[in-house]
Parts: sequence; C-alpha cells; structure tokens
Amino acid sequence: MKRIVVFFSGSASSLEYLLRNDPRRGEEYEIVGAFTDRYSSSGRKAVCAPNQIRCDCIDYQRWCKTIRVDPKDLKEREEYFGRVSRMTASFMPDIIMLSGFMLVITPPLLGAYHILNVHPADLRIVDDNGQRKYTGADAVTDAINAGESETFSTIHLLNEEIDGGPIITISDPLKYTGMTPKQHQECMKVMCDGPAYAKALEMITSGEYVLPSLS
Repeated sequence: MKRIVVFFSGSASSLEYLLRNDPRRGEEYEIVGAFTDRYSSSGRKAVCAPNQIRCDCIDYQRWCKTIRVDPKDLKEREEYFGRVSRMTASFMPDIIMLSGFMLVITPPLLGAYHILNVHPADLRIVDDNGQRKYTGADAVTDAINAGESETFSTIHLLNEEIDGGPIITISDPLKYTGMTPKQHQECMKVMCDGPAYAKALEMITSGEYVLPSLS
C-alpha cells in the first residue's frame, strides 16, 4: 500500500473526507501521519486525534519569531522545511498530500517526495497567453468574477511554479448558485476537493497515473 502523510493548516477537510468516505483507504493506501504548520489548526483535534493519526507540528509563525526571520522570505524558509523534511522522513511516506496547507513549500522538502496538491479551480483553463488562468489564493473569486457558471477542483503534482505542476485529475463541476465566493469554496471542500483526491489516489494506486521519478 502507498504510505501517505497529510499536510494541513486548518480543518484538514480532504483528509476528513477520505477517512469517512473512501473504501480504498486501508486497502490500497494508508494514512500514516500528518503535519501542520499551525498549533491552532482545528484538524489536529477534530480529525487526527479521533482517528489516532499522529500529527507533528512546527508552528511556522513562532519558528520565524524565534530565529528572527521574515515569514515571507522563501530562502530563509528552506531551513524550516529542512526540519519538516527530517520529521516527515520518520513516517517513510510514498506521497505527501496537501489538504489546505497554506505555506509555499520550498526545498529540501520540495523534490524529496511526490507532493499532491488540491487547487479550487480548473487548471486546464488558460488565458490568451497560454498561462493557467485561475491560480493563486483568490482563484474561486477570480473564476466567479470572470463569469464562470461552475467550478472544479484540480489535483496536481507540486513543483516550483505556484499551481503549475502536472494535472492528475479534475473534480466533477459544482454549479455557482449566487453565494459568496468564500461560501462557495467551503462547499467545494466537500463536493469537489475530497472526491477529487479519492479519484487521484485511485488512479495512482491502480497504475492509471504513474508518478514521475524523483530527481
């Protein structure tokens, strides 16, 4: 079975979805651990603890204050992810799965593992320059403001480019019904993100999608 560690910053909604709804968990893959960058993340107590999932934590903001670095400095962040990478190694994971992990991941963690991310937009859509149209933190708002009548979640491999990695699968659509973008994105967590992750893991464990070799 594939060994998966889940990274999250908040509620870990996709992890919760898989624990509750995916019959392949325990048959084709197993959740062997979790990591959060926030001591205050609700997923630690609400999802990990009840399911006896070990959840490690190095609070990023506290870490930055302790060693007096700018939280936005990606070069300084490499030291943080060095510690995270060493901690993650104890789980012996095949895959890291991001469930609302809000930090941009840098080396040495980036490149050491296959990292899956869920993005709340259809990354197949490109602009006039051929660039992915709905990337970044405001993707749902951007899509709705652009007149999209439905939204999708994309599961993709993480690489150096924000929301730029290879696409594994796309969720079924969720029609936009006039609620706020924030409310719509909350619905996507259950209707799109979780099911898309289940599909991606099915594709990977069945061999339908072959993960590339790590350099």
